Amino acid sequence: MSLERVYGLVGWTVQEARLNLLSGSSVTIELGGCLVLVNDAAWRIEDDEEFLVASGDDRDYIRGMITELDGRTLTGVEVSKFLDLTMDFDGLRLVTFALPADEHHWSVQFEDDTVFFAGPRAGGTGSSHQPR
Repeated sequence: MSLERVYGLVGWTVQEARLNLLSGSSVTIELGGCLVLVNDAAWRIEDDEEFLVASGDDRDYIRGMITELDGRTLTGVEVSKFLDLTMDFDGLRLVTFALPADEHHWSVQFEDDTVFFAGPRAGGTGSSHQPR
């Protein structure tokens, strides 16, 4: 699966962004029928002036701030050669930073249940981890 499907998310609106229930700072963003999961990556949300929240912040603070993405439209997606993900949402940006983890850093589950995994040992049905 190529990154074109990830880039194709532009134009979708965030239905719900949330901190995952388990410990840590994994977040899930629902875009239409697709789910973006930021799992084993450091991340932050910023605007043009400042950082608003980051993966190392207090979970209660993250839980409140992550909802700032709700209702915003995805206006841009970039994936670096290191598989860092940047998503622009009407004036806010989610930026991920790859970590030397064994698992995937982030993934997108599409409406047809195929999944794009990004990370050093990404794998699974219908997945890819090489940027194109």
